[in-house]
Amino acid sequence: MTQSSHSQKGKNLLTKPEHIPWKRLSIEAAAIVTSILLAFAIDAWWHELSDRTAENQYLAALRQDIQATRVELDNQIEFVSRIMRRVDRVLELVSSNDGPQLPDDFSTAVGDAYGIRQPNFITSTYQDMVNSGNLRLVRNEETRLAMADLIELLDEVDYQALLINETYWTHHATFSDKNLVVSDFGWFSASNNDFNTEWAAIFGNTPQSKFDIDIEAVRSKEFWNLMFDWKVMYGDQLGPLLEARNRCEELLKLIADQIDIEGR
Repeated sequence: MTQSSHSQKGKNLLTKPEHIPWKRLSIEAAAIVTSILLAFAIDAWWHELSDRTAENQYLAALRQDIQATRVELDNQIEFVSRIMRRVDRVLELVSSNDGPQLPDDFSTAVGDAYGIRQPNFITSTYQDMVNSGNLRLVRNEETRLAMADLIELLDEVDYQALLINETYWTHHATFSDKNLVVSDFGWFSASNNDFNTEWAAIFGNTPQSKFDIDIEAVRSKEFWNLMFDWKVMYGDQLGPLLEARNRCEELLKLIADQIDIEGR
């Protein structure tokens, strides 16, 4: 073979293009991209499924808490209404009596008018959702806003209860100790329906005192204002109580519409 033949053959080897399997590479690339996209889709689907499962669980727990809170609201509304009626009874006895003595049931009526009850609202699920950042799982914005409004109302009720307690010990207890006979209020009487049999057995029957009530103090503007302000304070609590109960009803309907069939 001549030198020119070798040169030509080498030239052909250097310039001959290699065959690239574009079709196979395209199929493999498409398969890889599809696999990645499918993995992303499965991951997103899984996270969405997990979120919706968690949302249903939270909504179910919220519904249970709200139902318990609604019962507590009903109990507090009944308690507040009863206190307000008893205050009216005391004011009626004071305003309708000008004689030298007070009615026999006056002390009992005053004792019945004094009552403090700190409600126990169930908000643990909502607080957990807020603290953990999982409130975002509730997709319905109306539900989230309604829950925030309910919590604000319940906080207002709690604040009013604390204010009532502070007011009693600051003003009412001082006046009662000075001018009334607290032991005649009947708080620890065995016949008092607010105490069960076990409590009545522990405290027993309080002896009747031999002390006189300061009738002038009872007929004073100070006592009238104390009792009337007592009713006003409970009236201030009654407003948010009623509004909170209405908000509970709205929330229960909203939540019922959002929980999936499997979650009910």
